[in-house]
Amino acid sequence: MQVFTGIADTPAAALRRAHEVYDAALVAHKAGIEIPHGRPDGWCACEYQPGWEPD
Repeated sequence: MQVFTGIADTPAAALRRAHEVYDAALVAHKAGIEIPHGRPDGWCACEYQPGWEPD
């Protein structure tokens, strides 16, 4: 399960930000480090699940 949190003005902005935090979570997972939290816009991924990709 992935959980994305944050605020966006439009659905397109929400999708873009969710993809950004997914990409950051994937990089962190591959590097063996903690998923980054605390972006200035409030968005973060709370978990990364291998094999799952956003549409």
